Amino acid sequence: MDHITVPKVENVKLLDRYMDKKPPNGTLYLTVTHLIYVEASRASRKETWIALHHIATVEKLPITSLGCPLILHCKNFRIAHFVLDSDVVCHEVYISLLKLSQPALPEDLYAFSYNPKSSKEMRENGWKLIDPMSDFKRMGIPNRYWTITDTNRIYEVWPSQRGL
Repeated sequence: MDHITVPKVENVKLLDRYMDKKPPNGTLYLTVTHLIYVEASRASRKETWIALHHIATVEKLPITSLGCPLILHCKNFRIAHFVLDSDVVCHEVYISLLKLSQPALPEDLYAFSYNPKSSKEMRENGWKLIDPMSDFKRMGIPNRYWTITDTNRIYEVWPSQRGL
């Protein structure tokens, strides 16, 4: 996707209001579906994954002595407070997150830009895995209560009884 201008940012701190220790440095990865933070600590390689569709708001605060703060409020009540070294990089990540988490048009969603590596025939074969007619026969349909029909095979709208 062309919304991601900075896919990887190093020397990022994830502030945790429940921990009194110094926040560790890590790397922030931005993909088309997730924001991933990986701590750089050798002892524990803790990863924090945030799905972009869970992000409700993105705030870019003014620069402080620690760096440039970026706060994410998620729809599942999670709050992630990142501090980046560079204001320019922070602004690029901010703009990318706004575009990816709050698309203006439905066509901007990832589902419409996803292009699998398999061929069209291969993707359509997935629909042929289940044969409804053989599955119905396995269940004993048709029988005296049920019958198989192709009445609505083209999925058209039927007129209501009130209109008659």
